[in-house]
Amino acid sequence: MPRTAPGIATEPVGGDPDEFRLDRDPGLNLLYGAGVHVCPGAPLARLELLAIMQALLERTEWLALDAQRPPVHAYYPGSGFASLHVNVRKTGAAGESGANRH
Repeated sequence: MPRTAPGIATEPVGGDPDEFRLDRDPGLNLLYGAGVHVCPGAPLARLELLAIMQALLERTEWLALDAQRPPVHAYYPGSGFASLHVNVRKTGAAGESGANRH
């Protein structure tokens, strides 16, 4: 497919950008873009994550990784974790049944 936008067809990092390869350096991944080509939804996504984390932590007394279910790393083109199981105890939930949530 021909590229028509100026500046997008710069020298590729790690070979052909249209070729699927698992050996690429994930640190060079531009999944959400960079510079003038950054994802326009990135600021909204960051704001949503901030709001979710603030709401969770305001209502949480304790949290820890679930030792019985190890984290699963995401695969290219994603990053981070595909799953990360956490035990959470709500504030004031010490006497409640089912206080620990996954």
